Order: sequence, then C-alpha cells, then structure tokens
Amino acid sequence: MDKMKNKKGLSNVIVAVLLIAFVMAITIIVWVFVKNFVSEETERLSVNDFLTNIKIENVYLEDDLIIVDVKQDSAQGNLEGIKFIFYNNTDSSDEDNLTSFKGVEGRRFYFILNKLKISNINKISIAPIYKSSSGELVFGDILDTFEIEETEFCISDCEERECGNNGCGGSCGSCLEDEECIEGVCEEDEIFCQDECDFENQKICFNQSYYEICGNYDFDSCLEWSDNLECSSEQRCYLGSCITQKVLKSLVVITNFANTNFYESPEGEYGAINTIQELEDYFIETNEHWLWMSQGIQKMEWDILEITLDEYFTEDAFSNSWTTFREEVVKEVKKHIEESEYDYDENGIMDVVFILVASDGNQVDLDAEKYLYLIGGHMINEGAHTVVATNIHDTPEGRNVGNFNHEIGHCLDNPDLYGDYDTLGYLSLMSDSWQTPAGGFSTYEKDYLEWVKPLEIIGSRKDILLLPAEENLQSVKILTDDPKEYFLVEYRKKTESGWGSALGYPNYNGLAIYHVDDNRRRNGDNREFPPLIYLEPADGENEFPSSPEESDFWFPDNSASSGIFEAKKWDSSEIIFRIENLRWSGEGILFDINF
Repeated sequence: MDKMKNKKGLSNVIVAVLLIAFVMAITIIVWVFVKNFVSEETERLSVNDFLTNIKIENVYLEDDLIIVDVKQDSAQGNLEGIKFIFYNNTDSSDEDNLTSFKGVEGRRFYFILNKLKISNINKISIAPIYKSSSGELVFGDILDTFEIEETEFCISDCEERECGNNGCGGSCGSCLEDEECIEGVCEEDEIFCQDECDFENQKICFNQSYYEICGNYDFDSCLEWSDNLECSSEQRCYLGSCITQKVLKSLVVITNFANTNFYESPEGEYGAINTIQELEDYFIETNEHWLWMSQGIQKMEWDILEITLDEYFTEDAFSNSWTTFREEVVKEVKKHIEESEYDYDENGIMDVVFILVASDGNQVDLDAEKYLYLIGGHMINEGAHTVVATNIHDTPEGRNVGNFNHEIGHCLDNPDLYGDYDTLGYLSLMSDSWQTPAGGFSTYEKDYLEWVKPLEIIGSRKDILLLPAEENLQSVKILTDDPKEYFLVEYRKKTESGWGSALGYPNYNGLAIYHVDDNRRRNGDNREFPPLIYLEPADGENEFPSSPEESDFWFPDNSASSGIFEAKKWDSSEIIFRIENLRWSGEGILFDINF
C-alpha cells in the first residue's frame, strides 16, 4: 500500500515538471516570434518615416522609354535603391533599381517595359529599398505616386539634330568638349575662350626689351598675345613698338649772385625750389611728360651746374637787360662744360640751357620795371638756347610742366601757335600750355621734331587707317602745288587719365585736319590771317581765336558735318581733294582721299 502511494506521488511530480517545461517552451517560441516581428516592424517604420521626403518630381514618356525624375530633400539616409511600380488600368509591373541615393538630392531613371505598353501607363509609384540591421534588403511602403495625364505623353524629335533637347526631356546627343550645341548642331564653342587683346596686330610692351603682338595663334577663334618678341640691343620698347630712343642732353644752371644763395632762398607765392632733390624731382616730372609726348622717341637728360656771378642781385642789375644777363651767364657756363655735349643736332648752338636764378624771393615786376632782366621765355644768347626762371617762379615751383616744356619746344625751333587767329588751343602745347595735366604737341610739331614721319599722299587712296595720336605716331600729309602749303591729318582722342586729360578739355574724338602754310613760319605764330596752321572745322564754323569744340572734329556720326571735307588753297576756290567715307574701324578711323 505504501509503495503504491509513493509511485503515485512520483507520477504527479513528473507530470508537473513536464507541464512546466511545456509552458516554458511555448513562452520562448512566442517571445522569439514577437521579438522578431516587433524588431522588423520598428526598423521598417523607422526607415519609412526617415525617407518620407523622397518623391517623384516628373515623368516623361517617349516612344518605348519612360524617364522618371526622383528627388529627395536631404541627401542623407540608408536608402539602397527604389522599387518602381508601373500601372495601367488593369495590371502593374515592378522594376527594382539599386542605384544608391547617398550624397545626392536627385536622380533620373530610364525604363523600357516588357510587360506593359507604355502608352497605357497611367500611374507610377515608388517604394524604398533599404538594408536592415542584419544586412538584408527590405522593401518599404509606397512613398509617392505620380498620376500621368494623357497630355504628358511626348514624341521625341531628333530629326536633323545631333545634340540638344529632344523635346521630351531627353537628349539628341552631346558635343565635344570644345564645341557648343547651337540649335541642334555642334559648333566650335566660343564660350570656352575669351579674347586676351582688342584687335589683330595690336602691340604692347612686355618690358623695355620685349613686345607682344595680338593675333590668333592657336586652334580656337579668340585673340591672344604672341610669345615675347625682342627689340634690338639699340632699341627699347615703347607703346608696343621698338624704337631707337633719342637723348636730348640739357643743362640747368643754378645761378647765384654775389649776395644770393640758392639753398637759402626765401619762399615766394608758390614756395621755392632750394634743394637739389626738389630740382631733380621736378625734372623727373617734366621728362615723363616729354616721353609721353614723344611716345618714347626722345627723353631728356639734365645735368646740373651751379655758378656764382660777381654781380650783386639788385632790381636793375645788368642794366635791367635780359639779353645782357643771359649772355653773361652763358659765357660763365662755357668755362665749365664741353659745348658739343649739349648740341644734339650739331648746329653749333647748345640745345637747352635753363637758367634758374636764386632771386632772394624777388620776381619780375613789369609795372614798376623792376627785375626785367629776369624775364622768362626763350632766346638764343651766345650760341645757346636759353630759358630763364627764378627759383620761386610759377613755372618750376608751380609745377606747371606744360608751360616749361612749351619753352623747351621753342629751344627746338617750334614757334608759338597762339595768336588772334589761333584755332588749335589744347591740341598743341605751343598754343595752350597751362592746362593740368598738360597736353602734348600736334603732328605739326612732332613732324619738325622728327618724332613722326607723316604718310604723304599724292593721289587718290582708299581705306586709310589712323589710330589715336595720343598713343600712336601716325599722321597723313597731303601736298599741294606749293610745297609750303599742305594739309596734315591726325586722329585725336582725349585720354581718360594722366597727361592730356585736363578737365578743361572737351571729350574730343575724331580727325583733326590742319591747313598749314609754312610760308608764315617766320612770323612764328598765328597772329595774322591766313594763320600758320588752321584747324579745318567739321561743322564749318570757327571763331578767332578759339579752342576746338567736339563738333569741329571729323568723325563718322558727326551730325554737324556733311561728312566730306573739300580742301582748297587759301588763294583759290578750286577743290584739290576730298576726304570722305569716314567710318570707325576697331580702335581707329578709316577714310578715303580722292583727288
């Protein structure tokens, strides 16, 4: 009996243990299933929520091709690809594309469908393809659907087109790197190059020894500068041209009296030049202007000589005679120098002797007739071209470079061109020298200085091109039956800055036609009619004396002009030649001369 009871008790225990084991197994199975389900759904929901910013931006249907543009607002995330679902009224077709979207905001996808006819497609949906934490690819929910209307179907058109848009968002082809698609045709691309210079044969200086020429030296259509071209050892480059530079060696004479000293001079209205450094600085400026006028053809080199006269400085020293004073100075100067060093043209006359007087703060007083021997201006004394100023005079100390170089122009045999019948004004430093910054010489003076060789015209000629004389040594000379009566033509254009840009000048831009009568050169100015040199006005109107107005210049669109200049000698009504057919050409003016 007891044994039976024990067996029954043991059986109950076994049953209980088995029941507990069964419950635990069921619990583990349920836990694993729930865990996996929750994990997958959580990951799925998390990714889907992260990628809800992906959408179909546009759809193009053409022939047998479907083009879908997909965009995401943020180029981040774990998107591995996109599942595309295409629908018609009765069926659908899936296309998986594993193109990565990482780091980009949008992509274009192309599809050729086998199951569905493209013309029947009415809707496209997209769903994300992402990678789970276990590394498996998982398809997400549909994120966006694009409804296709009938009007969105497109038939591409690439007939007679090798590039560019086909009308349906696609392409008819692409061009080479150096080509540009223009109306469906690949043409040499002008955008890939840009002109480095303004016009062919334009020249610039690379430095004082080398120059470059504008042209087309490579495969494209743009202009560029050539390799460096070298001037000869005797030449220097100036404004793009190799020139043999002339040196005008000149002399400045610091002139002390027995009772005056240059270095102790009191200041006048314009201050005073009373140090060597101030004097050298002034001549640097005058030489820069001279170089600009000659366009590098000629530079001035100044030697400084200091002398002391035995005469005392008084208001009537040297009998108040400027001739006597200059003669005595030159005599003293010649004791200290070699005259031939300052005679460039070898005519036996020193070219430039500038007498700078230590005047103890005094100046010429014409009304009181005091210090008349200090009158400035040009003279020839004792075999020297002389110019006088005191070291408080407005020419050096007032820094009026134009007026100073006007006097140097006299030293080189250029006459005054101002007077009652002057029409040149600012076009010549020998007419108007007081503007600041100073202007330059006309081609008339440049011809005499041998800075320019005018092109002589003796018969009809077409397509004559002149560039601005401010930067180019060019002009034209047309002769008459009298070798001393002729016409000069140059193209004048006001500079934008620097020398020749004075505010007092109008914005002139055109041909200046000069009627020259060298029979009057001995008179030395334009004080009589007909004048030595006369500006032929384009508008037919000239007052005496006057400076040119903009309408006085000859240019293609001058409404004040007939456009045709008829040349006549002063003593005849017969037309010798005509200047006509003016037209702009690049940086210059083209015209014809017809006899």
